[in-house]
Amino acid sequence: VKLFTLSGAVKDKTGKPFPGVTLYLKQGETTVATTETGARGKYGFSLYNAGTYAVEPSWTGSRFAPKSAEVTLTNKNRSGINFQEAP
Repeated sequence: VKLFTLSGAVKDKTGKPFPGVTLYLKQGETTVATTETGARGKYGFSLYNAGTYAVEPSWTGSRFAPKSAEVTLTNKNRSGINFQEAP
């Protein structure tokens, strides 16, 4: 069984790292995992199953661009799935 990593970063509206943002990992309408950004605004999910996932950031009172990102995991890790708080 192969372990995949899906990762990225979240920045606030000024372009600085945004710690504490919750990220939801979904398949269809089902949330399969959640994580939070660390002090440097980075996050990561570790997954055993290839497939298509949606990553969606959430912070009360904030919107993000993009609102969510669709990622297909096949046979390698995916990084650079980044979000920025919308003004």
